[in-house]
Amino acid sequence: MEEIKPVITEAKEPPEKREDQDRTRFKKEMFIEYYKRHFGVITKVCEEVKIERTAFYRWKRDDPEFLKKLKEAEGERNDSVEDVLFSLIAKQDGPSVRFYLERRNPAYKQKTVNEVIPGELTLEDLIDEFKNKDDELSKQQSIDSESSADTQQEGNTSAVQIQHSTGILLGTENAPQSNIESPTKGAK
Repeated sequence: MEEIKPVITEAKEPPEKREDQDRTRFKKEMFIEYYKRHFGVITKVCEEVKIERTAFYRWKRDDPEFLKKLKEAEGERNDSVEDVLFSLIAKQDGPSVRFYLERRNPAYKQKTVNEVIPGELTLEDLIDEFKNKDDELSKQQSIDSESSADTQQEGNTSAVQIQHSTGILLGTENAPQSNIESPTKGAK
């Protein structure tokens, strides 16, 4: 018996597939450039590169190199914005100085004070009160629906009578039904 040897061949991708990968690689590079130009506005960048947002999120999730370049672009953007801020501070622009100090210097940070006044309701009290009222309303509605179901089973003694809506709308709810056949019915 002859021994069967497995044949190993190199898998070659069809040229269309390679071209698609080159095109995707090119679009990713374009995306990074437009991302820098448009300050990270994803919708605008996707329009410029002519891709769907889902493609961007897939690239971000599946391609670590793309994600790395994206983070580098964000870092460059932050650096350039900080440069602008510091140039305004150097020109003694009051709002820029205040902005920087409020975020970087603990002495200038705005303080949040939560004041509790005895006897006043807090937000938590109002939420609890709302939940209790909602629970009571739900219980009352379930009791009402059970009692209406009981009265309908006992011979329909409820104050509300059910009528067909078309009769009410046409004003013929109490009119007798005619037994006349339509002229087209049964015509051959």
